[in-house]
Amino acid sequence: MNHTTNTSGSMRRNAARAALSLVTVAASFLGFAAASAGTAQAAVTNCAWTLEDGGRYATWAQVKCAGGSSYYRAWVKCPDPNASGGYKTVYGPTVLPGKASRADCGTKTYVDYGKQVFTYPPGV
Repeated sequence: MNHTTNTSGSMRRNAARAALSLVTVAASFLGFAAASAGTAQAAVTNCAWTLEDGGRYATWAQVKCAGGSSYYRAWVKCPDPNASGGYKTVYGPTVLPGKASRADCGTKTYVDYGKQVFTYPPGV
């Protein structure tokens, strides 16, 4: 009986298995590295609002948060003199907890206010 062994096919299968294992390990490592890269940012906490005139006919709003590690900024929705009946959003500076962010409509009374929270500094 003539018995031949197909070593090239067997070697190809073994090489393919090894490559697949290597790719799986690399992908797992890269996924772990991407998930754990950088420090986790905590949402801002203990935020206090200051509103001009206690919130009635106010033209500015200010927020100051005491805890967390995320960046944040105040915003106000102001009447837009360039748009008939329209509004524009005005933003305060982006700050870290411990600093205040104040958004101001100037002489116009705002119609809404709030804060934006960022995981990373704007522009990153």
